[in-house]
Amino acid sequence: MHSASEQMSFDTQYAADLRDRADSYEDAAEYLRAVDMEKAARALEAQAQDNRNTARSLEARIRYEERHGSATQTTPAVL
Repeated sequence: MHSASEQMSFDTQYAADLRDRADSYEDAAEYLRAVDMEKAARALEAQAQDNRNTARSLEARIRYEERHGSATQTTPAVL
């Protein structure tokens, strides 16, 4: 079990990792589009958007918990 501050630290790092991964997916999509692989490029862009949405959700929860405190122990929904 993690303390609330350990969980927030983990979630903050996880959100940053998701954003980095989204950037990588977008770079790969650009390359795939350049070599005429449009379908694969769209799939990677969709995954990048999913990662950004998950990162935003984690960051919003972290901000809320920083302001209001954490009432329960939480774990990330997506690994």
